Amino acid sequence: MAVLQTLVDSLRKAERELEAQLAGVKAAISSLREGGGLVGDRPGRGRPRGSGNKQRRTTKSIIIHGKKRKRRKLSAAARKAISDAQKARWAKQKAGAKRKRPALNE
Repeated sequence: MAVLQTLVDSLRKAERELEAQLAGVKAAISSLREGGGLVGDRPGRGRPRGSGNKQRRTTKSIIIHGKKRKRRKLSAAARKAISDAQKARWAKQKAGAKRKRPALNE
């Protein structure tokens, strides 16, 4: 009878140890989910797809520092001038980079 009692006691002790270990594993899983360890368990950044709170692009005004201002519109000629100037800057930078590069056989 004493042998049976010691066996039951050792099994209960093992059960308590396993329950403590299981609680630790559950805590680790929940901290990973809440802390961002698992990618699929948390929502993504930004506005969710298909949400009804999309901003309307039909308005011609913009809010800056709490004040509503009219949105400025560039003419096609102004946009082309800016584009041409930027392309010229890029070409100048690219040409300068080619000249400054040392030859491989030197």
